[in-house]
Amino acid sequence: MFNTRDKSRQQEILARIAELADSGKIVSTKNREFYGLNAEVFREVHKLQESGKSIGKNVIQF
Repeated sequence: MFNTRDKSRQQEILARIAELADSGKIVSTKNREFYGLNAEVFREVHKLQESGKSIGKNVIQF
Protein backbone atom coordinates (compact mmCIF):
# COMPACT_ATOMS: atom_id res chain seq x y z
CA MET A 1 0.00 0.00 0.00
CA PHE A 2 2.74 2.47 0.92
CA ASN A 3 5.48 1.18 -1.32
CA THR A 4 7.98 3.92 -1.90
CA ARG A 5 11.60 3.85 -2.92
CA ASP A 6 12.65 5.71 0.21
CA LYS A 7 11.28 3.38 2.91
CA SER A 8 14.67 3.06 4.59
CA ARG A 9 15.05 6.85 4.74
CA GLN A 10 11.55 7.18 6.19
CA GLN A 11 12.53 4.67 8.86
CA GLU A 12 15.63 6.72 9.71
CA ILE A 13 13.57 9.90 9.99
CA LEU A 14 10.97 8.28 12.23
CA ALA A 15 13.68 6.80 14.45
CA ARG A 16 15.27 10.25 14.82
CA ILE A 17 11.91 11.84 15.65
CA ALA A 18 11.36 9.14 18.30
CA GLU A 19 14.75 9.95 19.83
CA LEU A 20 13.94 13.66 19.94
CA ALA A 21 10.53 13.00 21.51
CA ASP A 22 11.98 10.60 24.08
CA SER A 23 14.62 13.14 25.07
CA GLY A 24 12.05 15.94 25.40
CA LYS A 25 13.61 18.05 22.65
CA ILE A 26 10.32 18.03 20.77
CA VAL A 27 6.93 17.83 22.44
CA SER A 28 3.39 17.12 21.37
CA THR A 29 0.96 19.96 20.78
CA LYS A 30 -1.81 17.89 22.40
CA ASN A 31 -3.96 20.14 24.52
CA ARG A 32 -6.89 18.04 25.71
CA GLU A 33 -7.98 14.45 25.53
CA PHE A 34 -11.59 13.33 25.16
CA TYR A 35 -12.89 9.80 25.63
CA GLY A 36 -15.62 8.06 23.65
CA LEU A 37 -16.50 7.81 20.01
CA ASN A 38 -19.99 9.27 20.14
CA ALA A 39 -21.96 12.31 19.05
CA GLU A 40 -21.76 14.03 22.44
CA VAL A 41 -17.95 13.96 22.44
CA PHE A 42 -17.81 15.19 18.85
CA ARG A 43 -20.15 18.08 19.70
CA GLU A 44 -18.02 19.06 22.69
CA VAL A 45 -14.77 18.98 20.71
CA HIS A 46 -16.35 20.81 17.76
CA LYS A 47 -17.71 23.51 20.06
CA LEU A 48 -14.27 23.96 21.61
CA GLN A 49 -12.59 24.18 18.20
CA GLU A 50 -15.08 26.75 16.94
CA SER A 51 -14.77 28.86 20.10
CA GLY A 52 -11.30 29.98 19.07
CA LYS A 53 -10.06 29.23 22.59
CA SER A 54 -8.50 25.89 21.77
CA ILE A 55 -4.72 25.91 21.59
CA GLY A 56 -2.97 22.80 20.31
CA LYS A 57 -4.52 19.51 19.34
CA ASN A 58 -7.58 17.90 20.84
CA VAL A 59 -7.46 14.11 20.84
CA ILE A 60 -10.46 11.77 20.86
CA GLN A 61 -9.68 8.36 22.34
CA PHE A 62 -12.01 5.44 21.76
